Amino acid sequence: MRKYITIILQWKGPYEQVSRITEHECLFMVIAAKKGTRNNWIPSSYELIDIGQSTGPSDESLYPFELRKSCWERNKPKDSILIYKVAEVPVNDFDETDRRIMESYLRKYHEPLVCGTGDVLQYDNRNTVNILNSGKYKPLYDKYIIPPE
Repeated sequence: MRKYITIILQWKGPYEQVSRITEHECLFMVIAAKKGTRNNWIPSSYELIDIGQSTGPSDESLYPFELRKSCWERNKPKDSILIYKVAEVPVNDFDETDRRIMESYLRKYHEPLVCGTGDVLQYDNRNTVNILNSGKYKPLYDKYIIPPE
């Protein structure tokens, strides 16, 4: 029986480099955004393109993201830039299966995402996932509890 999963995601970013999502074990958001006249990001322009998880640094860590990046580029609105937000998921507390479960539930609530909607992990709903989000200008809901309260 899987454990009850609860986590508060502290989102960092936005970053303009895709390599930032492979630096740590994390969940990530891919967002299409526009810059304002002062070269600052305009949060009201944020469009969530994809949600995923990274296993952290490795020789092949960028390869899957480079394949997905073509979908991100193809589907971003005109005049927008891809930016990335990351939330580290402590490896001492959560393994790759836990990250995949969290990724799957975030994707499920944001269907249809433009990219990365496939490969949604099935999960035994007798157990619960509780995800709280924090961070300025997050394009996700503040809280996810699965199954719903």
